[in-house]
Amino acid sequence: MTELFRAVDTGSLPAVTSSLGLLETLVAVLWPLLSVSAVPDQQFVAASEMLPEPARETFMTGAAQLTQRGLERGLVRGRQEGREEGREEGEHAALAFTVVRLARQRFGEVPAETAARIEASTRAELERYVDTILTAERLADLFA
Repeated sequence: MTELFRAVDTGSLPAVTSSLGLLETLVAVLWPLLSVSAVPDQQFVAASEMLPEPARETFMTGAAQLTQRGLERGLVRGRQEGREEGREEGEHAALAFTVVRLARQRFGEVPAETAARIEASTRAELERYVDTILTAERLADLFA
């Protein structure tokens, strides 16, 4: 029956179902619909309990396999998004640190509230501060 689920995934279902019985074919046809619809768990389990035994086991095994695949895909996607978000936060922190450091070298002491404002700035604002820091006459000119 694993080949049946593989056939559903690859789109070669007609070739596989011709060698199956009526019940297995029904499970094969309904499975993709259930796997992409928002069927509540209780209805899903109730529907599977109405199937005779070999088909019920196959159906629930397929459900477990799809659930596992979904979890694995979600974990991979979550890791990728987490890495990207971490990289963006790191770049933002480094850029803010650089602006504060350049401001200290150019203007002397940078008040804590000004440093906090710089750190809370968007990336576009930070890039603008970097562009204007060498020509600004006063620290306040960064924010003008």
